[in-house]
Amino acid sequence: MNKLLPKIYIALLLVMLYSPILIIIVFSFTEAKVLGNWTGFSFKLYTSLFQGGIHHSLTSALWNTLIIGLIAAFASVILGTVAAIGIYNLKPRSRSAVQFVNNIPICLFPSTKYWFSWFINILAIRYPRSSNLEYLKESKRKL
Repeated sequence: MNKLLPKIYIALLLVMLYSPILIIIVFSFTEAKVLGNWTGFSFKLYTSLFQGGIHHSLTSALWNTLIIGLIAAFASVILGTVAAIGIYNLKPRSRSAVQFVNNIPICLFPSTKYWFSWFINILAIRYPRSSNLEYLKESKRKL
């Protein structure tokens, strides 16, 4: 029983993490434009995405995303490998100091994402989405 409970917990956690992604993937193969409205299997959304050619805004955004992601991944691998080799070759005292400094952002700043999300929520309450354009137009007029 003691070994089964952690496995169930991990399985439940993985299902909760990956099920939204799977739902979006499944509902992307429908003709409906609203998520959750299944009208049958179709490639209509994907064909309309790629029919516009390379100058279509969504296609160019997709290519930009892929290029930036590949460059970031490549740079991360190179820098991470160099840093790992450097830390491995340090003396034990220096290695522990570098690892301590490396862990400071993880320990001290996990609440930053919560403060940022609260800030976004406050902005969303103060300036609702429907009036964002009107608010921006009014603020430009005042300037």
